[in-house]
Amino acid sequence: MFFTDFLVALLIAALLTGIFAFFFGSRGPWGSVFPFFLVILLAAWAGGIWVAPMGPVLWGARWVTFLIVGITFAVLLLAVTERTAGESTVELESRKEREKERSAAKHAISAFFWFLVALLVVLIALRYI
Repeated sequence: MFFTDFLVALLIAALLTGIFAFFFGSRGPWGSVFPFFLVILLAAWAGGIWVAPMGPVLWGARWVTFLIVGITFAVLLLAVTERTAGESTVELESRKEREKERSAAKHAISAFFWFLVALLVVLIALRYI
């Protein structure tokens, strides 16, 4: 069960990461594909094993739940990804203030990433214990 669930989540995470990176150009709020992939993998896995199973069976696992949770997390990560706009002719803030805000945002996003990864790993571990 553990191995099957992991494989289904891995395939769905790879598929969703490829789609979101290629079609939307999104790498998540972290700016890299690997953290985006890792969060989608862990979220799809945790959601797939905790939410009521539905859909047809693939390798002994009902994969639709994994897919729905994975898509949900991918869309949420796409929504919080910062879009960079071109430079404006009217500047309301100095560059130092903007850099300071971006630095604070990066630290908050990094802390959120590690908290989310730890939470998802604990949820996965609790299900199999």
